[in-house]
Amino acid sequence: MVSGHQNANTSPQIQQTRRISVNIEILQLKNNLAERKQRLKNLDIKVSGLITLVRNYLNPYEDDVTQLESEKALNEMADLHNIIQEMKELKIKIHKMEKDLGL
Repeated sequence: MVSGHQNANTSPQIQQTRRISVNIEILQLKNNLAERKQRLKNLDIKVSGLITLVRNYLNPYEDDVTQLESEKALNEMADLHNIIQEMKELKIKIHKMEKDLGL
């Protein structure tokens, strides 16, 4: 008699299909993780440049503070802030992905 319920011993083909699906998902996750780590690295380089630029605009050796390019520094600081926020979000996502992969 054949039951409508699946046998506890699934066929080898079904098991292999499941393993392949899981392997594909793991590869996708690893690829996504690598992309996010690269993005984080690129943002870190950009942040370093922005920090240097802001420091140049706010030259501490300038005798006349009215000559400081504070508006330019402010604009760059806004960009810097946004990038740092993105980096924080990326770090959280990267940590979760590493945890999911058991790294």
